[in-house]
Amino acid sequence: MKKILALLFVCMLCLSACASSGGAEQQETTAATTEPIQTTEAAALTDAEIYDAFLGKLCEKLLAIIGDDTHLDGFAEREGMLGVNEIVQRLERDMLDKIGYVVTDINSDGVLELMICAVDSLEGESCTGTRILCAFTVADNDKVLLLEGTSANRYYLLDDMTVYNETGESNAAVGRGVYSLGSESAALTCKDFYFTYPDENNTILFYHNVTGTFDTAASEAFDGDETAFSAVLKAYADRIATMN
Repeated sequence: MKKILALLFVCMLCLSACASSGGAEQQETTAATTEPIQTTEAAALTDAEIYDAFLGKLCEKLLAIIGDDTHLDGFAEREGMLGVNEIVQRLERDMLDKIGYVVTDINSDGVLELMICAVDSLEGESCTGTRILCAFTVADNDKVLLLEGTSANRYYLLDDMTVYNETGESNAAVGRGVYSLGSESAALTCKDFYFTYPDENNTILFYHNVTGTFDTAASEAFDGDETAFSAVLKAYADRIATMN
């Protein structure tokens, strides 16, 4: 009987030791699974890399449209593509020779801007153009649309890197505006907007504002006659830059 009790006592000690050992292992396992998981943030892309990705997709889309015009469906609704779509709608085989791009910093803030342009001249691998179909800048590591032009709402770059706009609401309401890109804003700001607008007697009057709108109530009458007004607009048009 004493031997049996002794054996039972030894067995109880062994079970107690195993239970303690098992508990320690469980605690270690639990502690290991609750340690914070180390994650690596995705590296921020450069301005050029952001634009390269966009240009690559745009080129693929244009090639697809050349091969199959069903790819035109919804193309005009893509961000910034209204002006590009006007060219694409012609379905010419040399479409890619009619659209080019420029990457440059138009406000010297260290952030690059991308301008998709209509090509005016093509020689070998070199092309030039003046009209901007759409333009982007970069903010928060993504491209941001600055402008979207059409044949009736045209944008150009002036020699001082400001943006010149030729637009209109009708034959009697024609506007010319100059815009700049601030260093702390991903949007264009109107510097000058000159426009014509008819009065109740359909007499064409001349106005100026810095809002970029055909709002006569928020504008001042232009100080000069039609000749002086035309001279101001011509002075801007003469400064349109040819982009490579």
